[in-house]
Amino acid sequence: MDATSDLPTLAATAAGARQSKANRLGDLQAFQARIAEKIANAQATTTLGQSLLAVQVGGYGVHIPLHDMSALLAMPEISPMPLAQQWLKGLAVVRAEVLTVLDLAYCLHTYIGVHMPDLAQASSSTKHLFGEQGQSSQTRLLIINPLIQNQLAVLVDKVLGIVSADTLSPYSLSSASGDPVIKRASIDVNGTVFIELSLGELFKSATFLKLNY
Repeated sequence: MDATSDLPTLAATAAGARQSKANRLGDLQAFQARIAEKIANAQATTTLGQSLLAVQVGGYGVHIPLHDMSALLAMPEISPMPLAQQWLKGLAVVRAEVLTVLDLAYCLHTYIGVHMPDLAQASSSTKHLFGEQGQSSQTRLLIINPLIQNQLAVLVDKVLGIVSADTLSPYSLSSASGDPVIKRASIDVNGTVFIELSLGELFKSATFLKLNY
């Protein structure tokens, strides 16, 4: 059989793979566009304080108030910094602005380890719901509200959507009582434990500041 007879089949297979990849990319871009639109809509309403972005950070479900952030973007190229601390991922250029990018999972894990051992235990039973951890195609760059910290961004492993605080049920967590960084714990409709994180307070905490040494 002439080997060239297989070429149309190979070409069709390659074309199908490219189309499948394009479809997946289109789905991700459409999801990101919907999230961006919802963020913009929520930030334009008076219920901003009640709107939360649900994300995966490491093995934790995290709610971030929308007023703590200014944008959510696909991962840009990050330039590592020589001899930088583990929590500092590097620098990224976004819209002609140089941003310092932090590994939020590392910062949060350190804070929880020091202040909230009971939270680590409460979340361990639901970590499997978040799937694979670490940087992937679903990792997003969350740019901090410049009123909190200018030219700063953090990595989140996965964006889960936008929720309203009034749809959540309280979760009893003794160490979260009065904590400025982790304001409260709650359970969503699927029974997953989430913590509401104040990024501004995290970056001011002594635990975070010690990471600079």
